[in-house]
Amino acid sequence: MHNALTVIQTAFQDRDQHIATLQDEFKALALTNYQYVQTLEDRDNTITSLQQQLQDHEIVAKQLADQLEVIKQHDNQHKADHKTIVVLEAGLENLRAKYEKVLEKNHILKQMLEKSEDAVAETEVDKEQVAKWRSECDAARKNVKENKEFMTVNAELRALLHAVMAEQSEDKKQLRIVELVRIKQMYEREIKELRSTVELTQATTTQPSQDEATEKIKTLEAQLRAAQDDARTKIAELAARYHTEQDEMTKKAVYGCALLALPCPGE
Repeated sequence: MHNALTVIQTAFQDRDQHIATLQDEFKALALTNYQYVQTLEDRDNTITSLQQQLQDHEIVAKQLADQLEVIKQHDNQHKADHKTIVVLEAGLENLRAKYEKVLEKNHILKQMLEKSEDAVAETEVDKEQVAKWRSECDAARKNVKENKEFMTVNAELRALLHAVMAEQSEDKKQLRIVELVRIKQMYEREIKELRSTVELTQATTTQPSQDEATEKIKTLEAQLRAAQDDARTKIAELAARYHTEQDEMTKKAVYGCALLALPCPGE
């Protein structure tokens, strides 16, 4: 009888000990489950934060892309201005060649004008001489009947007079030369105005400004590539971290289910 009582007491003590052990395991499992829930919440918060950072990076990348497009448009405008300058320079070169030809003609006309001035001066001298000869001719004409030799002198004077009148007709040609010189001067003024226009265009669009625009484009492209690489890196880190946490939480859930003899996730 005493032995049976001892056995029963021992059985009750074992049962109480087993119950206490199960209670401790349940408390540990409850704590583990709480930590699991906290881990899930932290993971969700981390995912939300990383998604916000990713959106911010996408916004920055879009802004950089817009700035790059604006810089490219400015660069295209500079290239168009440069092409315009090249065309104007080619036109200026053609005008310079024409201007040199005009200068050459001007030199020839100037020489002709100098000769004309000398001819005019000689003609004026000849006019005085002709006036003197005419006076002598008038005096000789009165005595023509009395002096036969005067007829020969009169013929010579008439020949000289015709020669002087022929030289005077050359003055009309010299007036045409002066007119051509005036036209040439107008052409020179037009060339000067065109050259001023080209210089003004070159002053507004210079090679340093194009180099500066190209450098800005390269800088923005580098910033855009860096932002895209940073975004890709953070996405990869987020995915790796998510998979790692998912594996850890799955292991903990399997362990808890094994302790409680419950079906594991996925079974």
